[in-house]
Amino acid sequence: MDKNIAALLDTSAVTIRVNYLPSSSTDYTYICNIAGVEVGDYVVVPVAFKAAQPMPRPWVPKQDSPTYRPVSSASMERSKDLMEAVQPASAAPTLETTFKVVLVVGVDKSVELEPNDDICYKWVVSKLDLTDYAATMQRNSQILAACAAAYKRNMRKSFAERILGDMDSEDRDQLLKLIAK
Repeated sequence: MDKNIAALLDTSAVTIRVNYLPSSSTDYTYICNIAGVEVGDYVVVPVAFKAAQPMPRPWVPKQDSPTYRPVSSASMERSKDLMEAVQPASAAPTLETTFKVVLVVGVDKSVELEPNDDICYKWVVSKLDLTDYAATMQRNSQILAACAAAYKRNMRKSFAERILGDMDSEDRDQLLKLIAK
């Protein structure tokens, strides 16, 4: 059966091309059925990677070692069972899945895949909505601007109070007349 049959039958699906790095020249194809995805949007996609080597077996020092301490057989069995559950001893490294945020660089009008293609294309997980982030950044810049103006006023006021506070009354009165324009 065709690996991409669901995509070929889904009338709302399209193929999109994405880039993992903005400067990369390599595009990757994914299937997307999320309305409104456009070139320039960011989307989340599943990405396969080679898993780490199988987990090592628990190490127990030899009985004549100075660091030896007895380990109960029940404890060893629990440890062995846990290790088998996480990574069977006979299992070779496998492909695992993680998720990446990528840039959409192309959107087709429909699913542009050949039936019975050798590749099983992955689906886009979600479109990244940056609306809240952009609003937060704008609010933060407004807060910074307001604080900067207040900080500047406070610095001037503090500086003036320090200078005037260290002067005798005659010099202070003369300086106040000069700056009171």
